[in-house]
Amino acid sequence: MGEIVEIESLFNYAMKGQWREVLEVYKNNPRALEAKVTKAEDTVLHIAVYVGQANFLTTLLENINEYVSLAILNTPNSMGNTPLHLAAELGNVEICNTIAKRDPKLILCQNFEGETPLYLAAIHGSKDAFFCLHGHLQNKHDCSPCIKTNGDTILHSTISNECFGLALQIIRLYPNLADALNQDGSSPLHILAMKPNCFQSSTRMEFLDRIIYNCLLVEELKEEIEEDQTIATKDSKAGTDADEESLPRSCRTNFERAHKEKKLHRFPPNWEVFIRFLIIMMKALLILFGVGASWIDKIQRKKEKHMWAKKVMDELIMRASLYKYDYSGNSSFDLQHDHDIEKRVEKKKRVSPILIAAKTGVNEMVEKILDTFPVAIHDVDSDNKNVVLLAIENRQPRVYKLLTKRNLVKESAFRHIDSQGNSALHLAAAYRNHKPWLVPGAAMQMQWEYKWYKLVKNSVPPNFYARYNNKGQTAKQVFINSHELLVKEGRKWLSKTSDSCTLVAALVATVAFTTSTAIPGGASEETGVPVLNGQLAFKVFALASLVALCSSVTALVLFLSILTSRFQEKDVAMHLPKKLLLGMTSLWTSIASILISFCAGHYFIIEDGMKSSVYLIYGVTCLPVSFFVLVQLPLYLDLMLAIFRKVPQRVYKVISH
Repeated sequence: MGEIVEIESLFNYAMKGQWREVLEVYKNNPRALEAKVTKAEDTVLHIAVYVGQANFLTTLLENINEYVSLAILNTPNSMGNTPLHLAAELGNVEICNTIAKRDPKLILCQNFEGETPLYLAAIHGSKDAFFCLHGHLQNKHDCSPCIKTNGDTILHSTISNECFGLALQIIRLYPNLADALNQDGSSPLHILAMKPNCFQSSTRMEFLDRIIYNCLLVEELKEEIEEDQTIATKDSKAGTDADEESLPRSCRTNFERAHKEKKLHRFPPNWEVFIRFLIIMMKALLILFGVGASWIDKIQRKKEKHMWAKKVMDELIMRASLYKYDYSGNSSFDLQHDHDIEKRVEKKKRVSPILIAAKTGVNEMVEKILDTFPVAIHDVDSDNKNVVLLAIENRQPRVYKLLTKRNLVKESAFRHIDSQGNSALHLAAAYRNHKPWLVPGAAMQMQWEYKWYKLVKNSVPPNFYARYNNKGQTAKQVFINSHELLVKEGRKWLSKTSDSCTLVAALVATVAFTTSTAIPGGASEETGVPVLNGQLAFKVFALASLVALCSSVTALVLFLSILTSRFQEKDVAMHLPKKLLLGMTSLWTSIASILISFCAGHYFIIEDGMKSSVYLIYGVTCLPVSFFVLVQLPLYLDLMLAIFRKVPQRVYKVISH
């Protein structure tokens, strides 16, 4: 009964932060600290780590014998986490250092998920804690603490969590991890290929964002891993001889020294002050206009992420041995669970990273792999699709453009056929439901689908035009069948838009006709010449009314021609959007001309004393039309881009696998 009371008192003291009382309980009962005091089976030491009580932990370990301290530190909770697991996950370097010095073997201890403290520090991006624990490792070339039971390594996880600065240093510390496979057969390069948002080529930015992006200076941190490893080794040997109040130098992240030696890129050194001044001024202007400097900071972080992701990619490709024959017959990553992982991977065809990059649109990776391993162009997936077919099927214009510039690719890869007998043209003709193009409306989606089909058609040999797949379909038949629903939706959208615009154009044409036949001030009875002829306002009225009549009639004819169209695939894709664009241009011109002619005609009936102030009224009268134009401007610009742009612009999203 007394022991239960002590455990309850331990829980209450820990919850209230009364750590001195916890020490008093321990003095009365040394085994009390091993007791589980929460439903999660946490000990008092777990709770102390949760709340960051480094002083309590240090004092406690100093006042108990080594046997008891090892027992307490090795006590797991319901998740199998020791206090060191929690300290590593939270990134508490001081506690990590204290526990690791007392029992370095805890760094190798796995929880029920197969995660070591070193692994948890890495996947949570706790750089300082990671290097602290790495410094205490007795065998720094042992990769076992870096691997989870499912085969995921710290490199897989840090790349997945986009901690690229830490991932780059992990590659230098554990080069064997660069080729490590998890139970799904994925290497770190596979994981990186699935993150197109981390690369510039797959990141969409507005015009102003791109300007700022290209002007920003990215400070590259200098890595000095070898020196830090030497320091870490010396500190770990020093062990308990070091001062308890100071941390070993291995616990300091590599970035501390690197921040002192920053290297600026993209501009000559003498431009540094000037560029920084421009950035400060830009931030000040943004604050004045209510935008805030966070906008530039966001672009800065995006550029830094792109830079570090590319560095990680370069390192992984440089160390990859995907295409090198292994004469030893063993995997390049020799671990205890390698055999089990290889057996799982053999059950399904392993997808090459270049194929994933082509599918997700990571242009940088496709280019780098082809430059390093030209044989990668022959890689195929389980459906016998190579890099060209996957880029075309997933509508990746930048990857496609890169591949067309390589003669070797055009001579061989573009002639490849998948397991269903589909050529590149068949895959370009097939439409899926994920709407890849960055345009609204079914009609413009159809327009860019047709452009993509024509673009690919010009790249494949002519004898592929009439080629049949395993279903007995040509590429043209595939295009017609797969785009049938899109054509119907496009027809409905074009008809609805044209119908609405036809009504407005008819009203404007009626008003324009009436206005053009009216003569402000009347005509001379003797000569029939307008009385106000020769005045500037009358000339403006005459010209504006004529333009309004002609443009409104033109718009009416164009919209009627859309409504009476056959709505074939090519009509919906090319001809009708052009007519809609011209019709909208004519309609806006007619509305603007009607307003100008009204203001010019009204000018003659205003008293001379009020003419100086009437311009403001005319400006206010034009505001509704200006608002209408601004609302319709995005649609207008999308139509223009879809018509005049040769290669469509892709919507970049993470593709699930």
